[in-house]
Amino acid sequence: MVVWRRSALTSFSFLLLVLAACAGPVPVSSVVGVRIDDGARSVAVGSTLTLSATVETVGSASDAVSWTSSDGGVASVSPTGVVTGEAVGTTVITATSEFDTTVFDSVSVSVVAAPAVEAVTIDESELTLAVGSTVDIRVSVVAVGGADESVAWSSSDTGVATVSASGRVEAIAVGVAEIQAVSVFDASKRASATVTVAAGSQEPGVPATLSVVAGDGQSATAGSAVPVPPSVRVLDAATNPVPNVSVTFAVTAGGGRITPDTSVMTDASGVASLSSWLLGTTAGSNSVRATVSGSSPSISTSMSAVGTAGAPSALTSTVAADTATLWADGVSTSRITIQLKDAFGNDVTTGGATVTFGALELGTIDPVAADEGGGRYAATYTAGAAVGTVTIRPSVEGVAFSASVSITLMPTTAGTGRLDVLAEEAVAAGQVVLAHAEGATLAAVV
Repeated sequence: MVVWRRSALTSFSFLLLVLAACAGPVPVSSVVGVRIDDGARSVAVGSTLTLSATVETVGSASDAVSWTSSDGGVASVSPTGVVTGEAVGTTVITATSEFDTTVFDSVSVSVVAAPAVEAVTIDESELTLAVGSTVDIRVSVVAVGGADESVAWSSSDTGVATVSASGRVEAIAVGVAEIQAVSVFDASKRASATVTVAAGSQEPGVPATLSVVAGDGQSATAGSAVPVPPSVRVLDAATNPVPNVSVTFAVTAGGGRITPDTSVMTDASGVASLSSWLLGTTAGSNSVRATVSGSSPSISTSMSAVGTAGAPSALTSTVAADTATLWADGVSTSRITIQLKDAFGNDVTTGGATVTFGALELGTIDPVAADEGGGRYAATYTAGAAVGTVTIRPSVEGVAFSASVSITLMPTTAGTGRLDVLAEEAVAAGQVVLAHAEGATLAAVV
């Protein structure tokens, strides 16, 4: 008698195949996309910025990402997305799926200087004044990161010489005093000048003081001439004008140039004037010092002016995208920022300009950028539904920028538009065909 026994293993395999066929599609573990979340995109040197990433997964795929920086000298990034500013500049931070390294997202991060005062200097470290005379001491402050550039003035002996809040020193009596300028932002940064006060000459017609007649405290567009050329007056100890005295003018801050660049003789009213003062091309403080030629002690005074940014220039203005990679889903957005600059590259600090965008082949953008003040404008770009790269180039007052920014549109799912049918070997008690479509695996018994 022959007894046929069904193998338990064969029955179990058959059961698994039936269950697989009835269960429907079997998802394949995959990472569909990685997106670095919106948030701050700048950090100061020595400070940190924490980035986070959203990972879309299928099945049991890991949502872990690894973080990298394109320039570790500008900013480093930790395994948890903490960005540390190392040096001023721009770097690209990328979050890459650890499950599928072909899926990633990147953003541009700017590292700016931390607020600091780097140095305080005084034009002349030693001065000699006659009793009753005055002189304006000019201080230069090197500040970064928007640190306060103001200084506090003081005199070691106000009985010998006093100093005003603007740095004007008045000689009171014979003696020596130290005039000090201390940074308001960082009191460790300071500079000083030793002022020696001597008895003044009482001879009529001998220069004793030099004062500003016109041209101090002006402002003009950087690289242009101030409206009023500087002029000064030479007086003797009795406050009488002194004619036919040589006065030397010199640019002491801001660059630029003066005309004439040689000494100027005082007229019958004791006045010496420049023909023009052309400010430097960098926006900021400018100064010119006038000195009675050959005077001992030195008789001098200074005039200041502020160079401001000029009209916006399409050649130098900049544009940047908050996110350089988007899904081609018709809804993802990136913030586009524009900084208007003048012809010399100075940031425009006033609003009121018209910044526009033309039609794009992929996606859409606000036709007119919003004026955020301070020469900064912004618009929102919305991704299209097609994969590709779009170039965005703004225009200011109808003139197209030289600069542009590109955004890459990525497919929304891995394998979109593909249908790969794979014939597998028969498994156990039936033929199993696996089909891969749109990132999912389908199993069926045939």
